Amino acid sequence: IPMMVDTLPQFPNKVLISVNRRPSSVWKYRDVYMVDLNTNELTLVAAEPALEDELFGSWILDNNAVPRGFSSNHDKGEDSKPNSPRDGLFEYYYLYNVADGSFEKIWSCENREACFHPLTFDFDDRHLFGVGQAINPDGSIHEYTDTNALWLFDTKTRKFVEKVFHDKDFDFSNPEWGDNNGYVLKDIVNKKLLGLSYYTSKREYIYFDQNYANIRTGIESAFPGQTVSINPSDTMDKFIINTSSDRHLRTTYLYDLKKGNIQLIDKYAPWLEEYEFGKMQPISFTARDGLKLHGYMTLPPNYKKGTKIPFIVHPHGGPHARDRYGFRPEVQLYATRGYGVIQVNFRGSTGYGLKHMNAAKKQWSLGMHDDLLDGLFWANEQGYVDMDNVCISGASYGGYSAMVGITKNADIFKCAVNYVGVVNLVSIMGDKQWMFSDMGRPSWNKGMGHQVDDRELLERASPINYLDNIKGELFVVHGRKDRNVSYKQVLELKDALEDKGIPFEYMIRGDEAHGFYAETNNLELYTEMEKFLKRNLN
Repeated sequence: IPMMVDTLPQFPNKVLISVNRRPSSVWKYRDVYMVDLNTNELTLVAAEPALEDELFGSWILDNNAVPRGFSSNHDKGEDSKPNSPRDGLFEYYYLYNVADGSFEKIWSCENREACFHPLTFDFDDRHLFGVGQAINPDGSIHEYTDTNALWLFDTKTRKFVEKVFHDKDFDFSNPEWGDNNGYVLKDIVNKKLLGLSYYTSKREYIYFDQNYANIRTGIESAFPGQTVSINPSDTMDKFIINTSSDRHLRTTYLYDLKKGNIQLIDKYAPWLEEYEFGKMQPISFTARDGLKLHGYMTLPPNYKKGTKIPFIVHPHGGPHARDRYGFRPEVQLYATRGYGVIQVNFRGSTGYGLKHMNAAKKQWSLGMHDDLLDGLFWANEQGYVDMDNVCISGASYGGYSAMVGITKNADIFKCAVNYVGVVNLVSIMGDKQWMFSDMGRPSWNKGMGHQVDDRELLERASPINYLDNIKGELFVVHGRKDRNVSYKQVLELKDALEDKGIPFEYMIRGDEAHGFYAETNNLELYTEMEKFLKRNLN
């Protein structure tokens, strides 16, 4: 199946795709072709190289769509070795060597260690923007910044020439964990660097081009309180505008700069406009061990200042992901029912630097969970929380956290919603499903705990072993087709709860996987969840 690589605005009516046209190796190689949309002619641009003990990742293209490098992952040998198939422990970056026409391995990145990730070429097609730490080709560190900075690297001299941007609290981007939210803004057609965009608690912009700055700030002023994204035409005189906020879903407009008019194109879920939603507030506080943490608190739309209200702790999944500012349907479900919601980007969440990430090593149910509690305690100190009415609800890792909460902190949480969450770290690590298979297990061994060497740690961090501590009510949700967190986890939990005579509610759907997608199932799920919370939170 062909996949889009680049829409090539600098080459009208042409796009780049990746597709396998090698009949002898249909399962492996994805070569890059330029497609002429007028003639449907395909021209080979780059053939995926044959790599020994490595799995090809993606191409690094310059501004003329010429392959100048590529990424790969480690893909070696037996499971017993540290570097097993696609283990996620190593990523490599190659650059083109003009001298002999080969690709030279420049950077070797170990999981959770300092690394440099190429992003895009400057318009001279010599200097390469990249994010992370300035790691020289010989492995030495040119400069260490903890949070990922934006650098400029000279591909000819193989040296770093400039630290373009650095925020001491937030990563510019974090490609290692799929958190690709930092961008070098480029006008490809006119070959101009427009600025930078990255994420703190909200999206931020830094401008290099004053005309672009004037246009964007002018558009933003027309939509106060909204997050605004713009997609310009080649001539920079027409723009597709998308606006959204914590209380509004996406609205799309067409803006004609020359005429000065804005035309509505589409509103997503316009029927929600008649409802009032809760305001999402970025927060920050210090954890008990001194680590600075960030997150969000959402209060009901009719909240009266100085009132203590029932609260829901709502941890994100991953765990190496993060919560972001914006309209979150589940959060707004809670807020519009009168509950406050606290979302903590606990240690190990993406976007906050290496120290923050590595503080989560082997801290499941420990420091990672303490961060959730510290967020709740912070909100209580601010005068928002009725501590006699607190529940915890989350999905995936968040579901695991909910189970830890109701077993480890039974005196704090009156109820818990475990939505597709893990309950037994030992059994999940031995599962042959894809997430904990040979491909991913070594990375989990490093982050969560080794399935053999850290067996005792994993046992202590498994909520299945502490079900006798449960005092509050539990609601369990899972899909039979789940390949991230095996359905066997919920069966193990169900059997253990029934053996101990512990009451619980559960909803299992055979046509769902890692989260419900069918509208009828979601309607039933959130109807039952609303009843469950209403029964437990006064």
